[in-house]
Amino acid sequence: MGDSGFRQWCVEGGKEEWLRLIDFIEPGNPPNEPINRSLQPIFEKAREKLCELTRDEIGKCFDELSAYEPPPAWLEAWGRTPEEYVRYQVRAIYEALREQGIGYALERWDSQCPAQVIRSHKEILDSKGIGGPCIDLVALMAACLEAVGINLW
Repeated sequence: MGDSGFRQWCVEGGKEEWLRLIDFIEPGNPPNEPINRSLQPIFEKAREKLCELTRDEIGKCFDELSAYEPPPAWLEAWGRTPEEYVRYQVRAIYEALREQGIGYALERWDSQCPAQVIRSHKEILDSKGIGGPCIDLVALMAACLEAVGINLW
């Protein structure tokens, strides 16, 4: 289906349409398949951020973003829980996205339904600061979290 069909979200579609927002979270299919390629630069930067955060706040650099791996053994020794480490991971991803200078952009509308056209993650990241509206940006953050194994549900 073309961009105008698949990437539409119908504002007046009811509960089913709200649930369909999940379709726009495109992390790839980790851990069995590669992460969505457009997200790779974000994860490279997030690993750097995670290392900075853990070095500054815990005293040891750790850059493992994957929640599919067990939490690092040193967390307990430093008095941190796995949940706290997930907060570090989320913060690192957020900071990596923030450094992209992604801004707010008005929604694009299609005349059907009325339907909002949802931008792809690649389009948002390649937009040179223009970004996307709220739903597009939430889907991007959710894809980043899901891609590293942080379950949103």
